[in-house]
Amino acid sequence: MTDVMDELKNEQTAEVFLQGNGGICFNSQVIQQAQRDLGFELVKKAGKNLFKGKGIMRMSLPPRKNVFDTRTQLETASNDNFTLGNLIRAAQQQGDERKDLCLRYYFDILLETVLHQLKPFNPLMGETYADTCELQVDNQTYTIEVEAEQVQNHPPTSLYNLKVSSATEELFTLYGCASLDASLFMNHSDVVRTGFNRVVFAKNLPQVFEFTHPTLRVYGLFYGQRWCHFMGKSQLTFYQNNFRVSCAYIREHEKQTINGEQLELTFAKSESMFKSATKDHVFGKLNKNKISGSVMGEIFKDENVLWNNQKVPQNIVVKTNGFVFSDGRNRPDVILFKDGKDEEADKNKNILEERQRADRKLRGCE
Repeated sequence: MTDVMDELKNEQTAEVFLQGNGGICFNSQVIQQAQRDLGFELVKKAGKNLFKGKGIMRMSLPPRKNVFDTRTQLETASNDNFTLGNLIRAAQQQGDERKDLCLRYYFDILLETVLHQLKPFNPLMGETYADTCELQVDNQTYTIEVEAEQVQNHPPTSLYNLKVSSATEELFTLYGCASLDASLFMNHSDVVRTGFNRVVFAKNLPQVFEFTHPTLRVYGLFYGQRWCHFMGKSQLTFYQNNFRVSCAYIREHEKQTINGEQLELTFAKSESMFKSATKDHVFGKLNKNKISGSVMGEIFKDENVLWNNQKVPQNIVVKTNGFVFSDGRNRPDVILFKDGKDEEADKNKNILEERQRADRKLRGCE
């Protein structure tokens, strides 16, 4: 996207590599040391309570270089969905071809979320993010219109809506509700993203693709090698039509249309507790097809490679001229942090957070 984003991604991804037995390692000593220094400061202040699964997202952290992202969570959550190449291709297909491309898109964005080593700014209630972008896929230019708004503080929760169009027609809408929380347990952290994500295609079937995210576990926060893997379950569903039905009785032949075709993916260190497999093994079943593999390697559909972790560079150009007043990019703390004025950014961040706390008390939310 912007030059700042390109520099940020290059700085982070240049120090990322895959482990031979699964998982992804972060090898940037500069970023790790800065984050560990801040972590030890927090330990001195919060003591042992910091290690009891306390939500990191609830903690007020001073913005520091190599610790904080220059974007808010609202912007990063929206940008994570911009890896849209396979979803754009899916809009031009139908049936099993569309399903395969949707699955590829799903694993694309999972890999994208792993690459973020920096903490975004917690957004404020009512904060927004909006952009109009152009994306090139297979030598064609497509338009992305994105809108997002922060609707809850704890845990930080946002609503987002992306509309993607070609020069002649609308292809699909991607919208959802994203709630992000992170808990600290001694030397590792669990990053949990809940909520729903829904793709509604303008034409062809299946018309709807829904998915959720697994938990990301990150090791080596205070000592040792920094690495991570996914864990838990994700629910992926394809619906033939864009509607929902709630009734006590559905005829057997209608169940697939109403309930959809479901794929429950399990992310685990191994497929069985008695086996020694990759640390990020994925397995599930879509109808008669077995889905298996590794997010950090290859995903198979039966015996055929469905997806691999080779990222395809995207050329995204932001077309928005200026931001509305409520856009998070207008926040003084974010602007000051981008300019390298960390202390002033921290003061402004505290002012904004105190105003928000006072507003929550006024509304009886605490």
